[in-house]
Amino acid sequence: WLARVRPDIHITAVDVASMPLSIAREHLSKEPQSIQERVSFHNSLIEELPFSDNSFDSCFISHTLEHIKEHTLLFSELYRVMKPGAPIVIIVPFDHSHDDPTHCWHFREIDLKEHLMGYGANVEVCVSNEGDQIAACMSLFRKPRIIAMLRIKNEEEWISQTLDKASKVVDGFVIL
Repeated sequence: WLARVRPDIHITAVDVASMPLSIAREHLSKEPQSIQERVSFHNSLIEELPFSDNSFDSCFISHTLEHIKEHTLLFSELYRVMKPGAPIVIIVPFDHSHDDPTHCWHFREIDLKEHLMGYGANVEVCVSNEGDQIAACMSLFRKPRIIAMLRIKNEEEWISQTLDKASKVVDGFVIL
C-alpha cells in the first residue's frame, strides 16, 4: 500500500523471522514491477542492522518494542542507520490488550511517552480509537558524548554493577 501511494520512496522491510518476510514477498509479487523494484526485505535482528550509517530518512516500527527486553541496543542501531532528526513512528499494543507470553513490556500511554523520551525528542503518543494500540511519533536526537569518571569501591561486585548501569547512558569509559 505504501509503495503504491508513495512512488517517490524506497521501502526497506526488516524482520527477525523469515515467515513474515515470505508472506510479504508473496503479496509484493502480485504488484507491478515498478512497485516491486522499490521494496526490499531483510532478515535481521534489529540490533544488528545490515545497513550503512545515515541510510534512512524515516522509520516505522510496528509491534516490536514490546518483545525486546532492553531497548538500548535497538536505539543505538537506529542512531547509527537513521539520519539525524529522522522521524520514527512506533506502534505497540496498549497495556495487556494482546496477551502474548513473548511480551517483555506492557505499555500505557504515559509509560511509552516517558520511555521514548530517553531515546528521542518531540515524543507524541495517542491511543487508537479501538483502545488496543498506542501510536508514538518521535524524532531522534544525537545524544551528547558522555564520558564517565567514577570513584567506586575496589570490589568486583561494585565495579561490575556500576559499569553495567553506567554503560546504558555513556558512550565510553576511561579507566585509570
